[in-house]
Formats: sequence, C-alpha cells, structure tokens
Amino acid sequence: MKTFQHTEILSTMGQRKIGDICCDLIGGMMAGLIIFLPFLLYLFGFLKRSW
Repeated sequence: MKTFQHTEILSTMGQRKIGDICCDLIGGMMAGLIIFLPFLLYLFGFLKRSW
C-alpha cells in the first residue's frame, strides 16, 4: 500500500513536471518568435534579394 502511494505521487509529479516543461517551451518559443521575427524577416528579404 505504501509503495503504491509512493509511485502514484511520483507519477503525478512527473506529469506536472512534463506539463510545466511544455508550457515553458511554448512560452519560450513565443518570446523567441517575437524577439527574432524582425531578424528572420530581414534575413528572408536579404536572401530573396540575393537570388
């Protein structure tokens, strides 16, 4: 009984941690897009001009 509760707590902690990591990744990607979007557009325009 004790070991079952322990593994259950571990699994719920693991699920929460995975959810937090996903939220952090999505938030980081959004922030990265906002920061790098002008740079990417400039780079894309430069490549189109050079072609």
